[in-house]
Amino acid sequence: MMTVVSLCVALPINYSGTMRDSNETFSHTTLSNLDPKSSWIWMHTIIILSYLPIGSFVMRRFIKKVRDARPSGELAARTLLISGIPKHQCNAEGLTRYFEEAFPTLTVENVTLAHDIRRLSALNLERDCAEQARLYCESYNKKKEPLKLYPYPCGQVIGCCCKTVDALEFYTTEEIRLTALVEEERKVALSQPLGVAFVTLGTPGAARSMRRSLRSAPAIKWIVDYAPAPSDIFWENLCIPRQCWYLNAVLINIALFVTLFFLTTPVYIVSILNQIPIFPKLMSLSPVLSSFLPTVLLVSIAALMPALVGRCETMIRHWTRSGLNRAVMRKTLMLLLLMVLILPSLGLTSAQAIVDFKTGLWNQTNRWECVFLADQGAFFVNYVITASLLGCALELVRFSELALYTFRLCIARSRAERIHVRKAVLWEFPLGAHYAWILLVFTMTTV
Repeated sequence: MMTVVSLCVALPINYSGTMRDSNETFSHTTLSNLDPKSSWIWMHTIIILSYLPIGSFVMRRFIKKVRDARPSGELAARTLLISGIPKHQCNAEGLTRYFEEAFPTLTVENVTLAHDIRRLSALNLERDCAEQARLYCESYNKKKEPLKLYPYPCGQVIGCCCKTVDALEFYTTEEIRLTALVEEERKVALSQPLGVAFVTLGTPGAARSMRRSLRSAPAIKWIVDYAPAPSDIFWENLCIPRQCWYLNAVLINIALFVTLFFLTTPVYIVSILNQIPIFPKLMSLSPVLSSFLPTVLLVSIAALMPALVGRCETMIRHWTRSGLNRAVMRKTLMLLLLMVLILPSLGLTSAQAIVDFKTGLWNQTNRWECVFLADQGAFFVNYVITASLLGCALELVRFSELALYTFRLCIARSRAERIHVRKAVLWEFPLGAHYAWILLVFTMTTV
């Protein structure tokens, strides 16, 4: 719809203006070609304002369909997540008895406690690696001579200096040892609850009634909310107390803000590259290179800086995947809008320059004129095209996964661990970052 309106309404209106010279081809298609006193400018205002209610209507219908299609929506709607329970009171039988006495009209189907499984998950991962390697060695020894390995990390790379051992015997011993450690750690984890409980009731209405009563009771200091779907929870992160989680989040966000405050846009980095003697020579080799090299650098550096935001959010250790994706999406979108759209339009290079601009240290008239440059839109059109082509190519090639796969192969002890390495390099789709990129391209195309 927006494409049809832009091509059939906005583009003919812009092209009918006479404010630009005939040799400025692209400028004829922009708003700068219209007379500032022309009444046709109101048509742009009406079109832009009409996008808001139409977009809100479409998004509301889309969200309703998504909520209706959720497979675990009914279970999540009748399950409560209760945290902040004192550890001496955190046992399933005692909590079930308390809920039955406090809410006799409600049916409590199940009370499940959360435990610290960080070390248990790490040990279980090592045990799976040893088991898969043992199965590979058994299959390999049936066809060829027994497989040997260097029992140290990076054994395939620097193993020539070490003594070899039988791979099947080594992985069998490792599997037995790690299985015993897993069972021991499971008993330790089950004996130490975290003070977090999942309470499943009979109906969503019962869950809503219990949630309202527990949150309004002044004597209860628990934190009560609806539980997310089990697949949405980072179970290893539930062991982090709320106070430590908030402190960690504040410190990481402050460090991220200070870093991006001075290095908001890739233009600053490109300006540093311009000081290298070879960079201007490369720009003068070909007009095609001088046209697309700044855009390629912008796309490349613009892809690295949001990755920094995503990495910092991962270090905050959110409890749910949806919370992580939402935080990454918001912060990445704010950074991308500042980095690619707002600051270049104002002729600024960092968020610090915005503060100087607002305090009057810059010539405000000249800066606002940068927004309405005749060829300003050509840069953004070039960016959208290059980002689409180059971004899709990089996603298909998957350089990050290839680099991680190469690194894990180098630190593997033998070829028997390659199956585990292939599984270890797979990660979840970064929905938050990709959704922010889609919103950026949509915003630039709309603007």
